[in-house]
Amino acid sequence: MVWTVEKIPVLLLLLLPDPAAPRCVPSPCYKFIITPKPSPGQSWCEVQGQLIRDTFFSYTCSSQKVEPIGPLGMRLSATQAWNQLVEHWKDLVEELRKALLDNQQNISRNYHPLSLQGSMKCQQKSNGRPSAFWEFGFNGQMCLHFDSKDRRWTELKPECRPLKQTLHSARYLLFGISAGDCVNWVKEAEALGIKGPATVAATVEGWNLSAS
Repeated sequence: MVWTVEKIPVLLLLLLPDPAAPRCVPSPCYKFIITPKPSPGQSWCEVQGQLIRDTFFSYTCSSQKVEPIGPLGMRLSATQAWNQLVEHWKDLVEELRKALLDNQQNISRNYHPLSLQGSMKCQQKSNGRPSAFWEFGFNGQMCLHFDSKDRRWTELKPECRPLKQTLHSARYLLFGISAGDCVNWVKEAEALGIKGPATVAATVEGWNLSAS
């Protein structure tokens, strides 16, 4: 399966603990698709992780294995954070799938076929503390925004309320994954000497996440 990403928001914040020595922090990002009722031979979930815009792992529910991708993935696969990936994502995607199946009649009125697309992005604030947000949608259209720090949902369209009610039960899992991974991956990357680009960029024009 090939992922196509268009205009995904990229928020890479530059930390300056010492004005004479800028510290560039890598920003982890996840993207995923959950199809509660997949076609024969299709995995009902797929997850990819990115660091510094490079994909470094993939996970499917059919294999329940995290596969490293590229040189970056091979380096990070030896870290402690890597060992937690399967447990984190197995719990989350199963919770999201159950919620979608339990409420599919309300959701599928607006979206068909029922295939949830999402992403999680970490940010590093100027005070050094991490933050994260999640986005969910269908057919490449962003529908919900979840701020992990405040555990607050934002509906981006009127028809998003059923999806918000559906995913609300997963809010503690969303918070737990982002709170841990946004810290752990940065620490692991820095321990390996992996740094982010020394630029500040922000694009919030929307995104398109699709599979073909």
